[in-house]
Amino acid sequence: MTVTVLGQLLFLLWSLAAGGAIALLYDILRTSRRVVKTPDAVITLSDALFILAATLMLLCTAFFKNGGEVRWYGILATVLGFVLYKLIFKDFFVRLFVRAVGIIKQIIIFLLKIIFFPIKIIFRIFGRPVRFVAWHTGKLASSVRSRVRVVRDRAFIKMKSGLLGLRKK
Repeated sequence: MTVTVLGQLLFLLWSLAAGGAIALLYDILRTSRRVVKTPDAVITLSDALFILAATLMLLCTAFFKNGGEVRWYGILATVLGFVLYKLIFKDFFVRLFVRAVGIIKQIIIFLLKIIFFPIKIIFRIFGRPVRFVAWHTGKLASSVRSRVRVVRDRAFIKMKSGLLGLRKK
């Protein structure tokens, strides 16, 4: 394989772009942590997956753009691409992603309100009559339970007194 200056320059540029892509992936990871409260175990797992993805991106860049040779300036260019991304964009994409997630969340809440509005109206219309019937049914059931209990206790007392010979003849 012949090594050309232009080929190496293109590899350097691809390594810079890979560093920027890794930084963008890291910003997406940071956004997910800001939007959703995550436990420590999930943060550790996501960090490990990020490191794995960054390593794979670095190796794929070396494999496809440099014939499989990992060169020190490729790694340095990737780090430089990450740093340049952070210097240029800072928290721009994180704020953008958080805002986008907030807008999507508001849209979903609005759609759910539209979907559940008819159900809410039905509950408002039929809620009081159903509660009224349920309350009176509960009172009736309570009354029936107490009467059944009284009858059962009387029967038990009669049975017990009959077994002991205490019953009057």
